[in-house]
Amino acid sequence: MKLQQYFQKPIVFILTIWVFLTAINIEKAFQMDDGFHMEAAQHIAEEPLRPMSGMIRWDNDEPEPMHHANQPPLLFYMIAGLATVFGFNEVVMHLLIAAFSFLALYWFYKACVLLKVKRPLLLVALLGLCPAFVVSQNVMTDVPIMALMIGAFYYLLLSSTRQENRNTLMAIVLLTIGLFIKYSVLPVLAAVALLFLLRTEYKKLLWLLIPIALIALWTVWNFWEFGGSHLFARRPGTRSTLQDRAWTYFSALGCIASFGCLFLTYIIKKKRETMSFTSLPEYFC
Repeated sequence: MKLQQYFQKPIVFILTIWVFLTAINIEKAFQMDDGFHMEAAQHIAEEPLRPMSGMIRWDNDEPEPMHHANQPPLLFYMIAGLATVFGFNEVVMHLLIAAFSFLALYWFYKACVLLKVKRPLLLVALLGLCPAFVVSQNVMTDVPIMALMIGAFYYLLLSSTRQENRNTLMAIVLLTIGLFIKYSVLPVLAAVALLFLLRTEYKKLLWLLIPIALIALWTVWNFWEFGGSHLFARRPGTRSTLQDRAWTYFSALGCIASFGCLFLTYIIKKKRETMSFTSLPEYFC
């Protein structure tokens, strides 16, 4: 078989990009945020029932309780579980992130195929070799959250073509896992609820009881551990002023606002069912 034909196989193409990403990051030294995650995981390994009580040195000279930080601890539990067996070393921790990188590429390809994109492997290459994705292979929440959200979008798309409860359940489960890695997934769950309402798929709203119930249990756990709710009582950030944040927001918005016209054409043509995170690249490929 010719080499060109070999790389035209989707799984081989995906694995090639994944091996490249993994190889260049496998022995990367821990970065600034990685250190916080390692400290948090070390505490959880010692006291798994009190994940938010560990004293972590972050912005200040003096250590602070973990519940002063903004992140929930699910990724820290994953790190702690691996470290219990293999120890806290760069290779093992980057392999954890590499697993999520593969899932991101694989689910992205599956979603492209489901949407009948003309050149799905080209889009996979654009994603996998994007500089932002390449350098984000640190032991942080970025790649895991991205993988879980892409997977959830894929299963939501699948549920719209195959009316099977397991596809919707899988999407909600993936988003729920993501929620307990980073709370920024919460607005995505709200958007999914709105999607179900717009589609008049009211029965599917019941699946959202899964994250709601787990948030309630997590809040009860928080009150037992440190006397408050981590999700609802987090401290606001103090690193920048409102003026700085407004300038950052509008300058970033200006970089992408022009692409909104492309999505408007989908709305005007009443093609909402094909609108997704792959719609934009289709115009350029």
